[in-house]
Amino acid sequence: MTLYTPDEIVHLATAGAGWYPEAVIGHRLGRPPMEALPHEPTLDRPMGRSRISRDVMSITQRAMRTVLRDDLACELFTGPGMLLRGVDQEVFAQLKEWSWRLGAVKGLSRDEDGELPEVDWIPQQSAQPLVDQLRELACEFAGATSLPLSSLGIVQDNPSSAEAIAASREDLCIKAERAMRAWSGPLARVYQDAVMLRDGLAEPPEELRHARTRWGDPSRPSIVSRSDAVTKQISAIGWLAESPVVLEKLGYSQDEIDRLMADKKRAEAGTTLDRLAALTQPQGQAAQEQPDGGVPAPPTSKPDSTPSASPSALESTPPTPQPGSASQG
Repeated sequence: MTLYTPDEIVHLATAGAGWYPEAVIGHRLGRPPMEALPHEPTLDRPMGRSRISRDVMSITQRAMRTVLRDDLACELFTGPGMLLRGVDQEVFAQLKEWSWRLGAVKGLSRDEDGELPEVDWIPQQSAQPLVDQLRELACEFAGATSLPLSSLGIVQDNPSSAEAIAASREDLCIKAERAMRAWSGPLARVYQDAVMLRDGLAEPPEELRHARTRWGDPSRPSIVSRSDAVTKQISAIGWLAESPVVLEKLGYSQDEIDRLMADKKRAEAGTTLDRLAALTQPQGQAAQEQPDGGVPAPPTSKPDSTPSASPSALESTPPTPQPGSASQG
């Protein structure tokens, strides 16, 4: 037995004559390291209600009595009964001494008048009423506990459709969602207590103050319907595609999410390096590269823009006198 106190955890053992402390572990929590996980708590009943209610106990007891009646009926009423007519007392006394073991041979002789007694067989009793009663009790139990009838071993004549199965689990899924909301806080404190007990701390670490339990969807939708719902949400809110929460909604585990995010960062890093390599390339080399293969184009010569004089113009134009020369008369 273990005793939890605000300062210690005491492990008790017994040797038959009483209990004695076998080990004592001190802690600095200031409260017993225990958390309640109530079922459907309310303001009037903060500790919740038991799943084993009075209705459940009554139905269980009635079902056990029905099972006992069924076993008794199988032993007594499944064998056919025999009805004899025209048998005197001596023959009837002999019938009581017959051995009803399997394979025993039985026979009746004729009476003084040479007549045989009349023998009629009473049909065996059916256990179908008891089976029907068990089915009725199973329906009552399913209604009291919000369980599907198929979970209790009751097989319907016609197989249920997917919509019917989902509708039968609706109440149970609602109870599971309520339990998830009620248990998130206590379970977060359990995580903190475990680390504080291990490290001997009086206050939880800062990184554990926001630790929460990641619950799954109790309705367990198919992969197709889950993907379709996430796709519609991303189309309405585009930035959701960059959040790891989308991967959680798709059903990936935390290890798979970490691997996918690491692959994404590796791909983004490779793209960034390619861009940096393109920016650091020399501008002259980039200007000479052509789209069809990167071969530089040959230089082209520009035509001379100075106009050339014609021979007739040269003959009609007088020569320009040079300074210091005399002209002829």
